[in-house]
Amino acid sequence: MAYKKHPREITNQQFSTGTTIDGSRIDDAMSDAVDRLNDVPKSDIATRWTQSQYVVGFSKPNAVGIGTQPFLPIKNDDAFTLDPPPEVIQNPWRIKACDMIDVQPNAAAANCQYAWTIPLYFARPVIVDAIHVFLTKDNATDTTAPTPAIVEYNGPFLYGANAPPGSSTGDNSEDLSIVMHVDSPFAPEERSQNDIEVVRNRFQINRENFTQIPWHSYATSTNAGGSAWTDMLPAQYPGGGPAGSAIILDDLNVPIHANARVRLAMVIPPLSLTFGARITNTWSSSVSTWDAAYYTMVLTVLEEIV
Repeated sequence: MAYKKHPREITNQQFSTGTTIDGSRIDDAMSDAVDRLNDVPKSDIATRWTQSQYVVGFSKPNAVGIGTQPFLPIKNDDAFTLDPPPEVIQNPWRIKACDMIDVQPNAAAANCQYAWTIPLYFARPVIVDAIHVFLTKDNATDTTAPTPAIVEYNGPFLYGANAPPGSSTGDNSEDLSIVMHVDSPFAPEERSQNDIEVVRNRFQINRENFTQIPWHSYATSTNAGGSAWTDMLPAQYPGGGPAGSAIILDDLNVPIHANARVRLAMVIPPLSLTFGARITNTWSSSVSTWDAAYYTMVLTVLEEIV
């Protein structure tokens, strides 16, 4: 450790019994304080924050007629809910900044995106450090059904027939939005007044895939007779190898004010098989449907230690 003459950090000046106090020394001390406060070193604040993770998720049951919950259409009017009438709806739109290619959500129900929103309240100021979103796919099949079918989402995240402008059939889709917004302190129930703090859209989901590692028996020449052996038990994970996408947003450094209501949202495409003028939606197909997917979001915040 380097030698230090004294433990003082802000200024070298020391005002105590037995020392002189004059204008020039006071001026030097004030100048030192101003310089440090204008450029606070990381070491002064790094130890004042502790990391906390908020983990949220939802896995739909494998059943018929489960609806769209917990997802809601981003347009909140009588086209989707028969009551109340549109003139008394306070928030016609639930979320801002969820842009998607070739989707006009105000045109019809078939064009409306769906959103899953998690509200979080912070009584004290925090710093949002990271947002992680996981889309987990599975290869399991329902062998008990009369006709075996995939029971977990195993979609390709590709554009189907009639791809949107600038894309072709089979291209990686760009139809997912991650949004973090904060309610206005003056009009907390008005979605139009929300502050958008973090948003990511128009990205290729398949570019965010995590590595798929096969878990199964295999043969090796190192054991007797080259017979098959397993690297784990059970020998074959019932759902097949792990697969999916991990959308990682790190080092955000977004300050959140005290008494803030934060809304973390994941917005998916319209749920009809076809929507817009051109797109075929691979999120909703006959064998791999979005409503059997497992979704997880992790919000990492730094909370001040007092």
